Amino acid sequence: MKQKISAILLCAGFGTRLKPLTLKRPKPLLPVGGVPMLVFNLILLKEAGFKEVTLNLYHHGEAIEKLLQDGRALDIKIHYSWEKKILGTAGGVRQVLSYQPASQFLVLNGDVLSDIPLKQLIQLHQHSSAKASLVAIPSNKLQVSRYLYYQNKGKLLSISQKAPHTPSKKGIFAGVQIINRDLIETFPLNKKGCLVQNIYDPALARQDNLQVMEHQGFWEDLGSLEKLKAMDRAFYQKQVPDSMQRLYKKARQLLF
Repeated sequence: MKQKISAILLCAGFGTRLKPLTLKRPKPLLPVGGVPMLVFNLILLKEAGFKEVTLNLYHHGEAIEKLLQDGRALDIKIHYSWEKKILGTAGGVRQVLSYQPASQFLVLNGDVLSDIPLKQLIQLHQHSSAKASLVAIPSNKLQVSRYLYYQNKGKLLSISQKAPHTPSKKGIFAGVQIINRDLIETFPLNKKGCLVQNIYDPALARQDNLQVMEHQGFWEDLGSLEKLKAMDRAFYQKQVPDSMQRLYKKARQLLF
């Protein structure tokens, strides 16, 4: 039986790697080809069938709320989860659980661009017994990030920044995942925490079933000024895949 699933877009972070651009505005509002990067994710969610989404806010969150308001312009209802103190990824998701009754949550980083097939991820998760399903991208990308190590059939073995001693497949964690409510509900409310360190690592230690979906398409973590500028040029010069051009065109139509 399919479970009710809600979407969460993580937008509360400080964007430290992109200072000074993020001193006076949140990273998810930084433009790529003239379009705030979080708008790409909102359209991706809408195309996957989501009619509403919750954004967690902290650092200059008022700018996000002022731009998007209730989401009517993008044809997706937007709720806001304001944090009195920065709660991290685990704490931010846990706060949303306190007023969202869904049994599963699709969680995306608001500052990553991708064409990840969210419907496929949902189908994979809901037809498995996994407590969480994480997206991995090819590890040949030069990123400073966490790696997912998993079996050929997708069972997650570990998450780290260096190779384990056992043979396994490896991919970069894309910052996109589906989490069952019962996996994170026991995390204390109003406590700062990390999904990897405080939720997934303990789950793996308990030998909970966590799954991985590989994504071979477009994915970029715009974590440096150089990457942001390069991607900005790529969109203006139409040097990105058709899937991203389509999202870009739709975003510009809705915003402008």
